[in-house]
Amino acid sequence: MSIFMAPTKATKETVLYAYQQLVAENTPPSAEAIIGIIGGSKSTVLRHLNQIRVELAAPDPDTEPLPAFLYETAEPMIRQLWSAAQREASKASERKLSQLFMLQAGLIEDVQTAEKVEEMLSHRLSDLELENASLKSSLEQIEAEAANRAKTLEEQNARSATLQIDLERAKTTIAELRSHALNIDRLEELIRSNGRKADSAKKDAGSSSGT
Repeated sequence: MSIFMAPTKATKETVLYAYQQLVAENTPPSAEAIIGIIGGSKSTVLRHLNQIRVELAAPDPDTEPLPAFLYETAEPMIRQLWSAAQREASKASERKLSQLFMLQAGLIEDVQTAEKVEEMLSHRLSDLELENASLKSSLEQIEAEAANRAKTLEEQNARSATLQIDLERAKTTIAELRSHALNIDRLEELIRSNGRKADSAKKDAGSSSGT
């Protein structure tokens, strides 16, 4: 059982330590097993693991080459490890590619949604512009009608004031005519009264001369 505590970041040194730990425990040093010990992303662990495997497989120039029987014994294991590493790398690449495709699909869907929203807003803006133009035209008509009504009202008020003046003048004229008519009636009554007096005087004079 490994007692290695997982660090916060997978480095080449920690991957190598986990690799050696697994080999010491006779456990295949796969990327999954290493991640189980130190954590980290699979792409990072695979990258460091491949470098470590290449370095471990490369002959040390300061040491004597392995005997043929050891190389022949280790070769199948190396090939097996390399195949396993390639499979893990292929799986990781496929998953990464799948994630990228999903991200791309999501972005395309977002773009399409944004285009639909933009088209809807564009149509709504056109409708609002037409509605605004219609309201502006109606407002101009209402303002024109209000101006005409105000002008008509002013004209009516002016005519009403003129008619009021004419009415007052007519009342004054009627009052003067009535006064004149009353004076004429009085004059006629005076003339009739004087006529009656004259007639009476004539009668009296005729009676006196007959006696």
